[in-house]
Amino acid sequence: MTEEISADKPDKQDAGGLTLAQFLTDIWLFLNRDIRTFLPKSKKDIPAIEHKTDEPIASLVDPDRLSSFIFQRKILDWRDHAHANITRTGRELQHQLDDLVNQKLSKIGLFDQFFPDLARDVLQNELRHAVGEIYKESKNIEYDINEINTTRDSSIIQRLYIDPAHHKLAFDLQINFVPSEQETILNTIDKSLNGSEGIVTNIRDQITKIATQLILTENEA
Repeated sequence: MTEEISADKPDKQDAGGLTLAQFLTDIWLFLNRDIRTFLPKSKKDIPAIEHKTDEPIASLVDPDRLSSFIFQRKILDWRDHAHANITRTGRELQHQLDDLVNQKLSKIGLFDQFFPDLARDVLQNELRHAVGEIYKESKNIEYDINEINTTRDSSIIQRLYIDPAHHKLAFDLQINFVPSEQETILNTIDKSLNGSEGIVTNIRDQITKIATQLILTENEA
């Protein structure tokens, strides 16, 4: 006798293990969700993160030495700017003199090549002008450091000196002013202005010495 098929036969299950009825119920619940539940939560719904109060950081600068540190910083800034300004002046003057030498040499005739003048004589006025420009810049640098120095009630006036040997800037220009000596003339001018023993280098060394001495004096106070 054929066994009766039970009316309570379970519904067919899907691949996920849900019955059809359960699947349809989930679909119905999903479609009836409040639309607001799909939106991101507002900031007020997010619990605030508690921040621990940091302990105050102790100052690394001694308040009693603050004015001294500021003064020393001004000295170092003056030194750096002075170096840059005097170096720029020296380079600009060198380029001007180079152009002048090239122009004058291009006009040298055959007669002048046989009976040449010395470079120091041909360039005398231009060399004097160059020294004057360097002297003017050195006076500006002097003024700046003495203005800073007055903030420390110092009666010492700082000076920058130009070596007498540099005043004519021609001590090495015992050279015939002819085209064949062009490179020697240009190199000599560069050496006299910006070389290791040149006028600009000498002033730059004085600037460094002044700054170092002022800072040492301040630290000893």
